[in-house]
Amino acid sequence: MKQQSFAGRALGYGSALMVLLLCGCAKVNDVGLLLVSSSEYAFLSVNGQMLGGTVTLVPDRTGRVSFAADETVKKNATITTCSGGMRYTATYSAEVDLHCNEGTQVVLKTTLISETRGYGYGSTPQGPVSFAFGMPEADAYAFMGRAAPEVPAQTP
Repeated sequence: MKQQSFAGRALGYGSALMVLLLCGCAKVNDVGLLLVSSSEYAFLSVNGQMLGGTVTLVPDRTGRVSFAADETVKKNATITTCSGGMRYTATYSAEVDLHCNEGTQVVLKTTLISETRGYGYGSTPQGPVSFAFGMPEADAYAFMGRAAPEVPAQTP
């Protein structure tokens, strides 16, 4: 039986270690980016339905959007969830590729007002789609071209 030299075994172990380290780098990078990402509350109007959710902005100029219908309207809603990816196309603009549970797909052209605030528009054959994130509800509705929902007056 031929014995391997120490240098041959060291080269094999070193190669295996390099492969493991390189595989780990991708996971470390993903976790590191998530630690420094920003998550902002967002509002979405799609085919006449309102959904609430979050926009997660990552420093590598990408992001994720995720929306869900409120539990009170979920029973009667045809669209209950929407999600998608965001990619920056310029300093203050991005595109969101949105997919909803009932099959609606739309690309939303997005304008960033600041690093964590913005709004976007698109359309489907069933109607317009708009969203806004990182701002109070009344401001978001104004950017979306919708009237803010009326809040019942509090009785003393």
